[in-house]
Amino acid sequence: MDKKGKLTIRFDTISGIVMLLMTSCVLVFNYTDKGLLGIPGYLWVNILISGFIALQVLVALKNEGKIRWSKVYNYSIFFILLCFLSTFYSFAPDASFDRTRRMIIMVCLSICVFQYSSINFKNLTFALKAFSWAGFFGAIYLLMNSNLGQRLGSLIGDANLVGITFSFAASIAIYIFKTEHKIVYLVQIIVIAFTVLMTGSRTSMGLLIAAIMGNIYLIAYQKKWKMRYVVLITIGVIAGLLGFLYALMNVPILYDVLGMRVLSFYQITHGQASVYGETSTQFRALYARRGFEWFLESPIWGNGINAYPAYNATFADGRFCFSHCEYAEILSGLGILGFIAYFFPYFKMGASAIQRGKTSESKELKVLLLTLIAELLLGSIFLVMYYEKPTWILIALMASIMEMTQNEDSGKEESFGSCQ
Repeated sequence: MDKKGKLTIRFDTISGIVMLLMTSCVLVFNYTDKGLLGIPGYLWVNILISGFIALQVLVALKNEGKIRWSKVYNYSIFFILLCFLSTFYSFAPDASFDRTRRMIIMVCLSICVFQYSSINFKNLTFALKAFSWAGFFGAIYLLMNSNLGQRLGSLIGDANLVGITFSFAASIAIYIFKTEHKIVYLVQIIVIAFTVLMTGSRTSMGLLIAAIMGNIYLIAYQKKWKMRYVVLITIGVIAGLLGFLYALMNVPILYDVLGMRVLSFYQITHGQASVYGETSTQFRALYARRGFEWFLESPIWGNGINAYPAYNATFADGRFCFSHCEYAEILSGLGILGFIAYFFPYFKMGASAIQRGKTSESKELKVLLLTLIAELLLGSIFLVMYYEKPTWILIALMASIMEMTQNEDSGKEESFGSCQ
């Protein structure tokens, strides 16, 4: 093997190892003070992110300054610019400037992940596996260090965010199991799915169910199943949902953590008293509505990114927190321009994925891409995730899938790859 080959393998291998460590730490230790070797978990996350970015910069330099680029990031750069400009008219300038700095780091992280995962199918597969394994490690960590009689998730962050992030990992594990048929990934799916349920997050549960159902029907679309098979599958899906609902309401460990929360949501939305006196659903709806109303006061530019918490705290019944709805958060912060800049890439990638792939690999990747897009868009109704590290890692993976499937379907060869 020549010197150039050795250099390429070494950098790809190191990048893959750091990617796995970084993603695992992001999903497990991002919001924890618990130390490892005397260093807090969140600091390990920052060290590994900085190391991964530095490594990809070095790879680009070795590759004669060539940077792999997706048009998705044109919108991300515009989003950052809008964040910065909003600091000059923001309701909370310091908060907006702090969020702008974070978004610069998030986009840089995403671009660097894209540098690695979009080189070839092997790298993309490894990057996807890194995310699914990170979810599995996080699930095991939670199960081993938590009381199963209570909601999981607070040990490593907000339970709802943990549940949603793990649902993404479960969707990726489903894709890997479908393509490689290895029992270890079925174990991943079961463990992660159970952990998602035990977070007690109704949103995460809905996303997990949607991912499973979406995979079934997207496969039917991609493989052109006959209508009678689709009808039989639909009957099976309905029966499975009814069985799951029965277990949720009758198995004590599931009812105490999630079942009563599902029942409470039903009662609140039907004008009844919550089974356990819940008020979070009412406040979430109020905060989201308040965000949309604030957006109407400045529909084009918004009122400043990350300014909503300060605005919400000015109300007698408000507090310093986000709107619990990403659409309301971004619209109130950056207006229509910011909304387009952030969300249009999802629709661009979705338009690419909705076309039937020409190869089996392309078909399965497009199913995964559509699944992740749907989960992100649905999850955004109930949670603010645009500044979270897992979100931007996923954006990089989705952009890589889009580039890879477009090249594969058109028969194009890669014009540049690993560092030279």
